[in-house]
Amino acid sequence: MLAPHEGIIPSDIWLAARKKCLNNKNVGIPSKAKNSWLIGKAKCGKCGHALSIRYSKKNSVRYFMCGYRLNARGCDGFGTLRAPELESFVLNAMRERLKAFETLSSSTEARANPKLNELRIKEHQLSEEMDTLLEKVMQADGALMALINQRASILDAQLKEVRKEIREITAATPSTDIKTLTGYFSKWEELSVDDKRSVVDLLIAQVKATKESVEIVWKI
Repeated sequence: MLAPHEGIIPSDIWLAARKKCLNNKNVGIPSKAKNSWLIGKAKCGKCGHALSIRYSKKNSVRYFMCGYRLNARGCDGFGTLRAPELESFVLNAMRERLKAFETLSSSTEARANPKLNELRIKEHQLSEEMDTLLEKVMQADGALMALINQRASILDAQLKEVRKEIREITAATPSTDIKTLTGYFSKWEELSVDDKRSVVDLLIAQVKATKESVEIVWKI
């Protein structure tokens, strides 16, 4: 329903803020997140919706179940999955993942990323071509100017896309030193659930799980 008055917040700012909130896994984390440091990351491998924690009164064990199955019967689900087993699997996977990066600093890691290197080279080439076009503007007549404008528009679109990809890769690279991250795992059981979630958020985008398989979508 539309409000009868003018908006106080400009629409572009409002939409940008909403998009950021929807993409930010730390926004609106419910109190149930205390039940597992995988809440918010663990997704149903069948439908993609978030997994929820349930307790067994019989044996006091925590279980993961498809939240969409529980709340709306919208997924066939996969039954139950013991939370301690999934947490142990993901913890070991994180330790193994970091072994490849233990000797790398953040800057070395960035240089070792071939995709990022390729994008930075392409960005440099596009920028140089744009500069060359701009140098020709002063001597251009009407016909040449039209061609320059056309080519400049194409280059500008390509530059924006390349820089967007660079930002996405850079944002997905942990800002915390790899050795520091590795140190957290030596005292994992001493960390609070919130601290564990913070570490996981640096390394993992999503964990897709069923009783038969687990797929980890990494940020590094």
